[in-house]
Amino acid sequence: MLRLIGHGEELTVPIPREDDGSMDVSSLLPSLKVESPALSSEQCAQLQKLLQVDLATALAQVAAGLRSASDVPQGARPSSVNLGSLPAPEGERGYLEDRLGALVADFVATTTNDEGHDVGSALARTCVSTSPGTFLSLTVVRDLLATPPPDHDPNLPLTIAIRPPSGDALTLEVFPLASPVLPSGDVQVGLATAVNWAKQIVAWTVCPPQHHQYVRRDSKGVADWMAVSRSDNLNALVFRKPRIFGIWFDMFYFDMPEFIDVLGGRYARFTWYFD
Repeated sequence: MLRLIGHGEELTVPIPREDDGSMDVSSLLPSLKVESPALSSEQCAQLQKLLQVDLATALAQVAAGLRSASDVPQGARPSSVNLGSLPAPEGERGYLEDRLGALVADFVATTTNDEGHDVGSALARTCVSTSPGTFLSLTVVRDLLATPPPDHDPNLPLTIAIRPPSGDALTLEVFPLASPVLPSGDVQVGLATAVNWAKQIVAWTVCPPQHHQYVRRDSKGVADWMAVSRSDNLNALVFRKPRIFGIWFDMFYFDMPEFIDVLGGRYARFTWYFD
């Protein structure tokens, strides 16, 4: 949820309690995304569902300690399966990647094994990645920039509260157009924190799944900055923090093309107030 914070209003953060029905229980199981020019949209959806069900089962087995060493497949893991945000110890992710990689290979072989199709080529062009958290729309920000509140001083930033389903609380300050103005396809992204736990904002691509530039704060402090650009062909601006076992998790994200469209040419500073 995004909403404008009015002049003089403080960011209020309701603290959920386990006994009052307001506790937000968010699943640690990420959703998966499948992209492949070698498969139809229906086949991608089928593969995505198959992998999601198997991932849930595999994670349950890992958590229960039911896997034995003999179950681990041998050989290199396909680089197209990236499960870096999984709620599992580092040593278990290789097993999970192998397991899903084998399912991808079997599915591609059975669905593209017609005359004239190269299974190896189809597999190489099939990408599977975890989603970078919960998607948040920037519609509120777009509307506020198009029609600012009548009492807003145009020389001051717009301050917007961000309350994702994860229970975190942040503010986004959108500054007036700078002088000289940034290129319309660029945004300067800042990250400050009011909490002591480490936080990251990461520029991310889906397929191949890859983290690019990022800005990070490890404790309370003023903002550090990074530049993102339309020319980088990024998919998402991802907000991350460590959770179980200190493993970094993707909490929520903005669509990068939308982010550039809405905030191109501006400075946008995020402050993480509650986690």
